[in-house]
Amino acid sequence: MNDIVRLMIQGGRGTDKRQVFVDESLQSGLTLVAVSIPSDQLVETRRCVRQLLLPQQTHLHFTRESDGRRRMIMKSLTELSVAVVIYEFSGRSPMRVARARCLRALLGDLAEGSCERLVIENDESLRDSDIRVLYRAVRDVNLHESLTYAHVVKRAEPLLWVADAFAWCWTHKLWREVLKPVDLEMRRVGDEA
Repeated sequence: MNDIVRLMIQGGRGTDKRQVFVDESLQSGLTLVAVSIPSDQLVETRRCVRQLLLPQQTHLHFTRESDGRRRMIMKSLTELSVAVVIYEFSGRSPMRVARARCLRALLGDLAEGSCERLVIENDESLRDSDIRVLYRAVRDVNLHESLTYAHVVKRAEPLLWVADAFAWCWTHKLWREVLKPVDLEMRRVGDEA
């Protein structure tokens, strides 16, 4: 197991318990981004992220930010105590199959550690499919007694904004440089998974 995946699922900064926040990008295929944060740092991390909002702004969404603002936001986000694993799907499967394979890969990684909660950005068109995949996958990796999961609207959870920002930077290759200070690993998921 790679050190970054180990950090994401087992901790190493603060508490052993962690929560994982997931967003996706469809910029060039499916990219699922999982941001892991120590449970004892959630309140402080949310506070730091909320401080990045402009007046009248309800949430951060990287596609709507200017380049200068993106740089300022990323400077702050890369200073947070997070570990990031990016699941990039490469294959010809339909979107729902690709997403299911990425979610299964994520849960396989989480089975190795002490993640207590998985939060996925809510997309009503994918929610039912996700729930079926998650229900089966958490049992397949024996997490059904220790892991809770929820689909949450992005506006309601600032830590999903972090996953959104990292996903945007990863899929816009010229922006990957700003991710260098972050504990980050990219994992390929394919049709055979």
